[in-house]
Amino acid sequence: MGKQVSSRDAIREIEMRGWVLARSRGDHFTFKNPANPMLITLPHPVKSLSPGIVRDIERKTGIRF
Repeated sequence: MGKQVSSRDAIREIEMRGWVLARSRGDHFTFKNPANPMLITLPHPVKSLSPGIVRDIERKTGIRF
């Protein structure tokens, strides 16, 4: 199993790389980046994101946790 990543840590890393909050609904935040056509949706607050969500973030952004 990969490293445990909290939603707070993931959001901090995403925002540091130019992603901005596009919208939020309920407990999900959606981020967009002007240089990248993909969207990233994260549940928040979560102490530990599931491995699939972490993999999706890594694939879309190039961030490695």
